[in-house]
Amino acid sequence: MQIYEITVRLQSPFLTPWHADTIFGHLAWVYKELNGEESFEDWLLLFKEGRPPFILSDAWIKGLYPKPMIPPPERAAHTFEEQLEQAKKGKMLKKVKYFTENMFLKVITGNYETILHEEHERDLLVDYKRSVSLHNTIDRELGHSLQENGVYELESMYLQDFQLLSIFVRAESESVIKELLHLFEIVSVEGFGKKKSIGFGRFSILGMKQRSDLDTAQSGGDAVLWLSHGVPKKLDPVSGWYQIETKYGKVGNTYSLGNTPFKKPFTRIKPGAVFRVDKPFPFYGRMVENIHPYLHEVVQYGYAFAIPIKLPKYIKKEKSSI
Repeated sequence: MQIYEITVRLQSPFLTPWHADTIFGHLAWVYKELNGEESFEDWLLLFKEGRPPFILSDAWIKGLYPKPMIPPPERAAHTFEEQLEQAKKGKMLKKVKYFTENMFLKVITGNYETILHEEHERDLLVDYKRSVSLHNTIDRELGHSLQENGVYELESMYLQDFQLLSIFVRAESESVIKELLHLFEIVSVEGFGKKKSIGFGRFSILGMKQRSDLDTAQSGGDAVLWLSHGVPKKLDPVSGWYQIETKYGKVGNTYSLGNTPFKKPFTRIKPGAVFRVDKPFPFYGRMVENIHPYLHEVVQYGYAFAIPIKLPKYIKKEKSSI
């Protein structure tokens, strides 16, 4: 599966994080509206059966990638000054959420030890800004705000001075990526995430390019790094470095009008996870079924977008789990 990078320009703040499962949900609704129920079921079956025509990453600030969860090298400190320097660098590393593209490409080739010494601290601490805005609920009969609970707050996210995101896609063919780009264009018109009807989540598609440079460790790689959240399947690798979180999801579109919009909670692995492998695969994870208490046809996208990497030499080699 070839890797492509889709560049997105944010045109308004957003309320919903740009995670792969939510992006997939938006694309799925558009696909269903364009092609009908029967075609949609056939399309979705490919994902359920482990034959996805494409895999999505989470959206990342353009030029930045999730910090790999590989442990840093341990260095002997012989003087007090060296101890202070190590403590300073260790403290900085804990704050870092993202690696620059230059750093990330070095991670792929196993040169993890050198990267932190070459990057300026300011470049590593870029992140989303948060803003709280007040909104009111209108009484349709009286034409003004409700007397009780009429005012509420919304916390949105935005980027300051730089409005570009990158979504990475693995696609099995050019026709698939072309169709996917068309779906993204339609989603961009409708908006992304919560409160899109009042202007949040507006974006445009700037372009797409192939990124074969992210697959350079396909031959000789002994680990994979996840660029998205994912729910592992039974035979996925388990030896590595990762963090987990519990998600409490909701259904969208017309499904949200039913008995309850809430899905069952589930646990997933966070981006930046690194797993040892004997042979890198382009993706891991699965679709999660029976995720809604009443709507049994609802599924949760849980595939993980994987990049093959070479582990740094200082990490002791252990037998891979697969």
